[in-house]
This record gives sequence, structure tokens and C-alpha cells, in this order.
Amino acid sequence: MLSKPLANANELKEMTEQELSFLTWLPLLSSSLKRLQPDIHCPQNQMTDIQVIKEKDKINSSIGSIDWDLNCQRSNAGQNPSLTLNKSQTTSQLAQLLTFLARLPDTEIMVKSVNLRSARLKKKLSFNVHLNKTKQAVFIRLSNESGQLTVNVDLLKKELHLKTVFKAEKFIQYIKLPEAYFDLIKGSFTFSYSADLKKWEQGQFVLNSSADMTLLAEKMVMKLVGEFNILTGQVSLQKMDLGLTKINYALTNNILLKTPYVKLTLPEPASINLSDGININTLPLHLRIGGGAMQTKMEPLIKSSIRTKTQRFPPLLANIKVHGRTNNLNIDWSLSLINSAIAGSLNYHSKLLTANIKNGQLSAPVLIDGLQSYVPAVQNWSVEKGSINYQLNASYNLQKKTGYVKSSLQGQDIAGQKGTILFDGLTFNSDTDFEIKSANVHIKQGQQQLMVDNLFVGVPIQAMQIDAHNSAGITVIDEFSAHLLGGEVTLENLKIQPQSSSSLKLSGLSLSEIIKYSAYPAITANGLLDGVLPLTLTSKGLNIKKGVIFARAPGGYIKVPQDDVVKKMASTHPTFAFTLRLLSNFQFDTLQGKIGYTADGEIDINAEIHGVNPDVSGVQPVKFNYSHTENMLKLLESLRFSDELTRQIQENY
Repeated sequence: MLSKPLANANELKEMTEQELSFLTWLPLLSSSLKRLQPDIHCPQNQMTDIQVIKEKDKINSSIGSIDWDLNCQRSNAGQNPSLTLNKSQTTSQLAQLLTFLARLPDTEIMVKSVNLRSARLKKKLSFNVHLNKTKQAVFIRLSNESGQLTVNVDLLKKELHLKTVFKAEKFIQYIKLPEAYFDLIKGSFTFSYSADLKKWEQGQFVLNSSADMTLLAEKMVMKLVGEFNILTGQVSLQKMDLGLTKINYALTNNILLKTPYVKLTLPEPASINLSDGININTLPLHLRIGGGAMQTKMEPLIKSSIRTKTQRFPPLLANIKVHGRTNNLNIDWSLSLINSAIAGSLNYHSKLLTANIKNGQLSAPVLIDGLQSYVPAVQNWSVEKGSINYQLNASYNLQKKTGYVKSSLQGQDIAGQKGTILFDGLTFNSDTDFEIKSANVHIKQGQQQLMVDNLFVGVPIQAMQIDAHNSAGITVIDEFSAHLLGGEVTLENLKIQPQSSSSLKLSGLSLSEIIKYSAYPAITANGLLDGVLPLTLTSKGLNIKKGVIFARAPGGYIKVPQDDVVKKMASTHPTFAFTLRLLSNFQFDTLQGKIGYTADGEIDINAEIHGVNPDVSGVQPVKFNYSHTENMLKLLESLRFSDELTRQIQENY
């Protein structure tokens, strides 16, 4: 059977009492239709097996199936009609509809199967319908394997109550989504909506969800509470609680994020408008992450072994404010982490993501103290003063998968110690540009400078300065200089990569300062030393081969005091006695030597000294050959320990 389309709700007319009473006995007779096609332009839209039975004052109806293609439109439909509602007109129409429903006889309609098709659906959506109308209310229930939707209209109180419960795993089978989302959207959802039909435009909603999310977290719980204005499309979100527990999420194939919980809450009401897309007026959020760790799989040295590097991170609290449209979204945030605060912003516009961390300052003592429990590299650091300034700008094109990061760090007047290594007046500057290509981050270029007024590593170092740059992922020390042992050491153009080399130049090192840190500091000496130490970097560390040192003209002197210690050595080693006498007042004009050093700290010195002792040999020249091997790292460590012990005795006694 073909018929004209059903009347639109806008065409309802106010009914007279006579017309309304007509409904109490219509239909008088039972009826049966095999098929009904409401619109000749869409013949696939049809209802089948329609049965209507009038029993006393109640109508019972059953429908075998309703097939409806939502893509089919009438040829004269034109463009989509406006969704804008007129409040007074809609209020009047709603009042007429409620009056109409109240006067209808008791009615029960059962639809065995409603089958909907749409370009927006992945496959046919089928469900059954049960409608029951009484004098007090209209009840509608739609259900299928994915869930159930119930609608209850209270005709006496003029109230609407809607509730739907569905299983996400079942429902998403009908929605066109990327496969990656299927494992994330799980669990059960409950949505309820209530409205006073006398103020029909404003309603209240509640959304609850609970799920086990295998690929993200062990458990996810969510609750949203708010109000919705149909006329303006305005959503007022009053409450939001989102909690994830026991998160184990693979950021990449080699990096796993683990944290006990993540909580997202709404500190104050949010305002979102849906009348023309999604327009977020204000969406304030509190994000809490309960600490955790990043686990990174390392390349195995042996094929059968797998190494995992674990980097713990502390709990954090973020205050987030979101505003804008989905195609132009702005996020302002501030992060509280290890007793420090960092603020920044994030913007999304036309596939372009931009971010910045605002210029800020951190207390160096507070930062290092807070990192003690999480970063092994700073566990034996103690910082007494100083500050760190920071700033960051970044951009990433989501379509091209390319972007950049520009960072700036400055440290000012930092003082403290790392173990027994002391430092003060430490300042640094670092400006680095990173390049992003397909989620891989590389250093494109950068400039760094480090300056330390005073550094004690076992011997004092003053006015140390390092100027470096980064290019194509390689760090190059352009210049290094420091005041050491009364002289200066300098170095230029050293690439920080294996097998790179340069030369460390020694200028004007004081022999007397060197003797101070020897095994017998009672020796007095005078003279200036210069030298060149060829450096080579290896995978194990620093090597020196064929380094040379030599004394400046006119030379100098070495005087070994003839005290009890020396006299005892002379008596114990008679062959050494004459040498000690010569060194009691040795005037040298030549001092030259060769130096070698290995990455494990072993230093090897072979030196020649030419001169005279006017008190012993007169003007007769004497030549000494001197060789010495020692672990320089252990020597410096022992010197630092000795200095630390001396300072503690002075401070306490």
C-alpha cells in the first residue's frame, strides 16, 4: 500500500472536544495490513505485518518490522531544514501534543524489529520497540543486544524521563571508527535525562561509565552531571569524575608508561555550546597522576638477554583550562611537580599543534631535592643556592607529521656539591632547536655555555668555561678554558663522539702548585710548565697518547728538605742518599716529559730533568730520569676525601 507522507508535528491543529472524543472509540474495528509504504519516493522505507485490535477502551497493535533508510530523502526536500526552535511556538505545540496524548485511549504497540540504515552507520542497526500509553503516562522502550533505551512521559506532572543503558563493545559495532579505538571503548554506559515539560528547553543529564580497558588501564570509571538547553545548545557541566587505575600503556614499541592512577575532575562548572559544532566557552580541569615509571627496552648486548631501563617520575597535579572550537582549541595549563610550578599553553588549529612553556624560574635547591628519589644521576647532589630559568616553544603538523621544538635554559649562581666535588658560581645557557619527523626527535642545532667560578675535584679549578654547539645530532666543544694549578688549560674543537680528537694545551702551570698535591708537599719548587696533551675519545672514555710537557726558560728549582723523613729514607736506601742530597737544592734548566692516560684513570709519566746543585756538584751538570704511574681518578678521590675530612674537623672542632 502506498500513501502520502505522514503529517509533520508542526501541522497539528488545536482539537475540539468533539474531535478528541472521536479518538476514544477509533478504531472501532480491528484492522490488518500486510505492508505500508509511507513515502512513494522511498519505497524501501516500509512497515510490514501491522495488526490493530480494539479491546474495550484499549488499542493493542503489533508491527512485524519497520525498515527505514535514513539516507533516502524526498526529491523536493531540498537542503536540510534548520534545527532552530522557536520557544513560544514549540511550547504551544508541545502543550497541544500533551493534550492530544492525554485524550488518546490506552494504547500498547509492539514492534518486533526496527531496522535502520544510514551512511553514518557501519551496518544495519536493529532493535525492538514497546510503547505503552495510559492515562497517566507514555512509556517507550527500545532494546537490542547492545542495550536499552526507555522514555517515560508523565502526562499528569508534565515531566520527561529518559534512560539508556548500553554495552560499548556491542554498540561500537554499528559506528564507523578506526580500529585503534575499539580496544579503548569498552564497558557499560548509563545515560539519563530529565526535564520539566513546562520548561521543556532545559533538562538535566547524568552519564555513568565503568569499564575494564585492557590496553590502557585495569579499570576506568567516569561520571558526568550537568544541564542542557535545547534552544541555545548550551551545556552546563556541573560535575565530572574520570578515574583510571593501574595504567600500563605502551607509548611506543619500546616504551611502557606505568602509573597507579590518573584522576580528572572538574573544580568548577564548565560551559560548552553545541548549537553550531562544539564551542567550549570554559572547561576547567584538575589532572592528578600518582607518580609511576617509564620502562624502556634497551638494545641487548647479547641476543638472548633483554635489558629494561626504568625511570621513575613523581606525582603531579595539573590545572587545565580549555576553550575554543574543535578546529581551533586552546588549552592553558599549569603543572605542580616536585614542589615547583610550570605553566604553558597548547593550541590546535587546522591540523597544526603548537605549544609553549612560559618563561619561568625554578629554585635549583628545590628542584634537585625533589628529583633525589626519581633521578639516579642527582641522588648524590646537594645544591645550596641558585635558580634555573626556562622557556619552550613547539609546533607539530599532524598531517605532515613534522615539527620543531625550541628550548631555552639558563642557570644562575648555582652552588653545591656532587658527592665530594664542590662547585659555586655555576651558570649555564642552553638554546636548542629540535626537529620532529614521524615521531622521531633529533637535535637540529643548539648553542650551550657553561661557566663555573670555582670547582674542586681534588685540585682547585677556577674560571672554567665551556662553549659548545650542536649540529646534526653531534655536540662539539668549540672552546674549553680553565685556570688550573696557577696556569691555564685550553682546548678547541672536540666532537663528543668516539674516535674524535683534539689537543689540550697547558700554559704556565706552576710547579710549586703541582708539588702541593703530591705525596710529599713539603718539597718547595719553582718553575712554569707548558705542554700539549693529544686527546682521543673512545666508547670507554678519554685517552691521551704521547702528551708532552716542558719547563719554560730559564727553568727553576726543586728543594727537598733534609728533614727526619728524608734522612730516614737515606739511611734505609744508601743508594738513594746521594740523589736526595742533589735534590736538596737542585737548579734545573731543562724539564721535559711524556704523559699517557687511559680511560680507566691510569696516568703514566716519564720525565727528564737537567740541572746542577751548587752545594753538592758545583757546576757539574746532573741528569735525572723520573717515571711515575698512578690512577689519577683514585688520587683525585683521595685528595677530595682528605679535604672533606679537614673541613669537617675545622667545622666541628
